[in-house]
Amino acid sequence: MAAFLITLSGWSQTCLVREMVQERVNEKGESKEKATYAFSYYEDNTLKEIKIENDYPENNISKDNTNTLKFEKIPLGTKITWFWNGEYDTHFVLTSNSFLEFDGDDENDLDTENADEYLLTYEEGKLIYDEDSGITNTWEGGLVTKSKKVGRKTTWTTTYEYADIPNPFFNFHELGIIDISVSNFIPFFYTLSSKLWISEETTATKEGVEVAYDKEDKYNHTTNKNGCVEQFVVQERIDKVIFTFKY
Repeated sequence: MAAFLITLSGWSQTCLVREMVQERVNEKGESKEKATYAFSYYEDNTLKEIKIENDYPENNISKDNTNTLKFEKIPLGTKITWFWNGEYDTHFVLTSNSFLEFDGDDENDLDTENADEYLLTYEEGKLIYDEDSGITNTWEGGLVTKSKKVGRKTTWTTTYEYADIPNPFFNFHELGIIDISVSNFIPFFYTLSSKLWISEETTATKEGVEVAYDKEDKYNHTTNKNGCVEQFVVQERIDKVIFTFKY
């Protein structure tokens, strides 16, 4: 079990993802959409570049759009530049307390007054509150054990259970954070905890009274001989999302 003990310096060498395939299939097992991610890293194992090939079998669109994301450190924080089919599309900047989106034509424009801002609250490097989603996270060590979302009348509280296995999405924090505004990359929650979550349970209360809630996703996974996640499957209400990893 020692190989499963999670430290960034420990598991990142063995379980550093080089390729990930993300595929959505319908209840018949037919592919609806598919994306292949190729990752490259700096010497400290932080993200350097991601190339994403997209396939949409359901709409007969095949590998006709390629996204490239390039990561670099700047005084504000981490700058992520998104290229679509080789052309500049958007800049994102992750600072110590916000996520900025520069969606303009000028690739050199990083004036914060021209950016959409999403406020984030961190404590000791851990995300406590995301203003856009309204979700507050409770942490124990390197794991989110509970998240809470307060709506106008209803409050949702979710608790999580983890396995002693490295979370393959953990190194993709900057990619996950783009999901706040773009919503077609890795869900932000996936990238937060150092270990792999295996189940969740959500309760909902409306005006102080518990109400029915049965929308939790179901999760399954397999690992390779090194204890790294080989496949992670998310069973939604109808569709299934399958992540397959190469190291």
